[in-house]
Amino acid sequence: MSMKVVMMSKTPLAGAPYENMCCLNKYTDVKVRWICWRDRYADGRVFPSDLIWGRDTQACREVLKEADIIHIQNEIFNNADNIICDKRKLVQFHSVPKRRTYDTFASMTKHVYTLSQPLQRREYHGLAGLPNMMDPEKYKPVDSRNWDRVRITFAPTNKWNINMIGTKGMHEVTDVLNRLGGIADIKIYSSVSYVDNLDIKRNSDILIDDVINNTFHRTSLEGSCFGLAVITSTGEEGWIKCNIRNLEGTLRRLINDRDELMKWKDKSRQWIEKWWHPIDMCEKFVRAYRECLTNK
Repeated sequence: MSMKVVMMSKTPLAGAPYENMCCLNKYTDVKVRWICWRDRYADGRVFPSDLIWGRDTQACREVLKEADIIHIQNEIFNNADNIICDKRKLVQFHSVPKRRTYDTFASMTKHVYTLSQPLQRREYHGLAGLPNMMDPEKYKPVDSRNWDRVRITFAPTNKWNINMIGTKGMHEVTDVLNRLGGIADIKIYSSVSYVDNLDIKRNSDILIDDVINNTFHRTSLEGSCFGLAVITSTGEEGWIKCNIRNLEGTLRRLINDRDELMKWKDKSRQWIEKWWHPIDMCEKFVRAYRECLTNK
């Protein structure tokens, strides 16, 4: 009999639980459902969902009753505590800076994880990580050979000061991009729906992720699926390692050298197919779930 796992979170976490659920259900025999308190953020961004507590309450109660494991992501809504009290739990922290509720939720279980991303691993003091996933068989590149100008996308999820943990350096990166508007098509946005966000990225050439924190985020996985030249401050071999100081020079080089640009676009897609394909990444979840079941 396959394991039944229910992921739970207060917020949609930028679509991460949804994509991870889809990959696990597709590539493993683990049966996964996801319960969320809401499917949107206050800024208007809407994300795909599975079960919403207030909308699908009875269905939520049923899947929780049948679950072998509750996979708590960041934290859960208060009125779910008594329903899951006797269930095996795995807790995973996504957000930075380190959450104020860390001690509360980490005390629920010894099976505690963060994300397999450098900033989260540092912030949560070396906790083991479980990966965010995007399915390259589902999200594929479009043909960009006939575009007149290079298309650059930057989609920061916060406007924090450059000295804050977790900043995307929105103001500094925007200043760089404003100087390139005459030679490239620039898209800078934040408050759009998940579907629109992916559509904009799909129709781009270059995606800027994080050039501040020596890390990457799920947006780099999205860019790799779409075969974009991904710029980020960590050194994965399929991406262009770059920081804010050399960002403008890197972008100008890619704009002026289409052959190099295409090389990085190809490398990015090849990287996620070879090194971060959900067939392999899902096994990390399966091992964690098995450990949770056998070692309470």
